[in-house]
Amino acid sequence: MINKIVSRYLESKVPWVTTYHGTAARNVPKILNEGLVAKKPMGGNAAAGVYLTKDVEKAARYAIDGLEKETSVPAIIELRLPPEIVKKIYRDPLDRRENAFDEDSSETYLTEAYNHLKDSVMTILQSFGYDKWSLPREISQHIEETDDGKNIDGLNIYKMLLSFARSNNLNIQQFKQKMFEQIPQGETFDNYFEVSEDGTIHGTEDLYDSYHQQVYPKNILPKYIKAVWLTNVPEGVGTNTTTIKSKLLPHETKRVYDDLQRLVGKYYNSEATVENIDEFIGQLEDVDVFKWYEGVVEELDAMAESGDTSGFSDILLNLEQSVYDEWNEDQYFSEAKFTQVTPQESIKYLG
Repeated sequence: MINKIVSRYLESKVPWVTTYHGTAARNVPKILNEGLVAKKPMGGNAAAGVYLTKDVEKAARYAIDGLEKETSVPAIIELRLPPEIVKKIYRDPLDRRENAFDEDSSETYLTEAYNHLKDSVMTILQSFGYDKWSLPREISQHIEETDDGKNIDGLNIYKMLLSFARSNNLNIQQFKQKMFEQIPQGETFDNYFEVSEDGTIHGTEDLYDSYHQQVYPKNILPKYIKAVWLTNVPEGVGTNTTTIKSKLLPHETKRVYDDLQRLVGKYYNSEATVENIDEFIGQLEDVDVFKWYEGVVEELDAMAESGDTSGFSDILLNLEQSVYDEWNEDQYFSEAKFTQVTPQESIKYLG
């Protein structure tokens, strides 16, 4: 009985979260009837699960990317998930965010929050004569950085530190005073973690909102579907109508840049002839460098027409550098006007 009460209390600290799932409109009736079914994505080695995103623009990209025919219509499923589901969601490793070009990077968007917490603990220990460069293993093992931050969600930081103080024969009253000074009740660590009155650390809504791409390992019932966003709803109908851009996904941005790098490398050391320039333009179309493409093609066409091809290698390097410099900014595939309707209303417009 006590365990159930404690479990409910911990779940109450995990927030309800709104998240999205992009799909084709033709799939919506089945989803409304059966829910979202955990399955393995087509291609690759991704784990089976329900794939979600906090970013509605990424959901729009998944909806468009999943269309098999030009006549198909995209749809976005909006879900409102309870704590018991939220706490089991994990971050999709495809979402490398600003580290999209460095798959081996150990840095995560939670680094500052972890460092903030570790610095606070280090300050406490140093005031009692601790002179090492890193935290004792019996403390650091509890707050080591992970990609999703869940390793310290539910950790009682006060209890852990006091246990360390007792095992090292430190003055408990003085230790408590320093502990509450450095980690006061209600303290937040870079908006991701909050310390409750008893010292338990809980992930905030910002923590769960930061999982832009998410995976839930089980099915999600229809009752958690809050709304459906459709593009073929008549004017004046629905709760909200807005233009949603379709944001490129992290693995797409990396693929485009890698393809461009290979293409630039192929032609950079080749002879700057009109034939090579024409060939490069043709292959550039397959890479899809989007907003950089049009200006570059015009410049290359002018170069080929004039016959002065001496600046070909400079154009290649400038193109590669401009894509690299700006690729961490959000890039968009297309946009469409979506209208938010209730699950029941959506059936009318699905045909």
